[in-house]
Amino acid sequence: MLQDVLARRQTEIDYISGDILSLSRKWDYPCPVNLTMYYLIKSKEKAYLQQPYY
Repeated sequence: MLQDVLARRQTEIDYISGDILSLSRKWDYPCPVNLTMYYLIKSKEKAYLQQPYY
C-alpha cells in the first residue's frame, strides 16, 4: 500500500479494510482503529488523486 501512495495510485484499502468494516457493521462490532486507518488512507488517496502529478 505504501508503494501505491508513493506512486500516487489508488490503494487496495477498499478491498482490505472495506471488508472488515462491512463485517463489523453486519455483526455490530466496532473496529475503531481499522475505521480510523481507513479514513486516513482514503483522505491521503483523495488528496493526491485530485491533484495533477508533476
